[in-house]
Amino acid sequence: MEVWTFHHPEQGTIEVERGTDDEFRECYSSWPEAPGTAGDEEMGNALRAKQGKSPLRLQVTVNGEVRRRLRSVPTGRVPLQRHVGEKLSSVSSATVHRDKPHLHIQSNWRDDILAIDYREGPDIVEFDPPPGSRGEARKQAMESSSFKRVAIPLATGLGRAGWALSVIILGPLVARLIGWLLSFLPDWELPPLPPLPQVSLPLPQFPQPPQVSLPVPAWPSISVPEPPEWVLFLLEYSKVWIPVVIGIVFGIVALRNHRRSERKKQEWQEETRIDAPSTEPRAKITPPASTGAPACPTGRNAAG
Repeated sequence: MEVWTFHHPEQGTIEVERGTDDEFRECYSSWPEAPGTAGDEEMGNALRAKQGKSPLRLQVTVNGEVRRRLRSVPTGRVPLQRHVGEKLSSVSSATVHRDKPHLHIQSNWRDDILAIDYREGPDIVEFDPPPGSRGEARKQAMESSSFKRVAIPLATGLGRAGWALSVIILGPLVARLIGWLLSFLPDWELPPLPPLPQVSLPLPQFPQPPQVSLPVPAWPSISVPEPPEWVLFLLEYSKVWIPVVIGIVFGIVALRNHRRSERKKQEWQEETRIDAPSTEPRAKITPPASTGAPACPTGRNAAG
């Protein structure tokens, strides 16, 4: 089981657990209820089902209290309010209030968690990924150079809008391939169909309405200047550059959120140093990662 842990100075310990049904049943006797629960049509779980593997679930706890149980690993916002149904529940990002505490989870098509942020209004703080996870490898790659810090989120943004680029680039190639294949087919000519019989029906004569001529105002002629060439180019190839702009914006936003997260962690560390006695060692807001995730986080075992 993969466990992402975050220590908030007011909320407490927030844990995001990602694992299979069997892994969760070792810790919770009542969840998941049975294998093959409905709602495994997401791409990651559908692929795992074809491979004969157990689907991946997600659970969010705050100080050991279960807040959310999801049937798959989402990409988007997950609230932290106390609301858990008896069965697996799904959360729509549109229903999450951005001013209230919530998590923003980023995952890939294989349901691997790439990053988790704690968000509350303007505050954004990043989780430290657990050791050995794909999120840790991604974070280490981003911290290895300033170029990768921008390039990796940029590639993620392009991946979200890359379908448009693939259609634009591959569309003409597929059309040429289809035309080339059709060139090998013989030209078939269908025999002409017999002409249809002509039917003439009498039409009634209706009286013509009176002709009314309305005055037409004389509008002044306005000459619109010819747009420059670069404007015409952008209008013609808007489907190409718009996904690129979306990817650039996504990368810039990710870089800005990282800087805001670092500033917020620094503020919490300064507050902790002021409140702590001088004889005690300085506390850290985010403790160092453990050597491995336990089978049941925080000692839970068949808690239900």
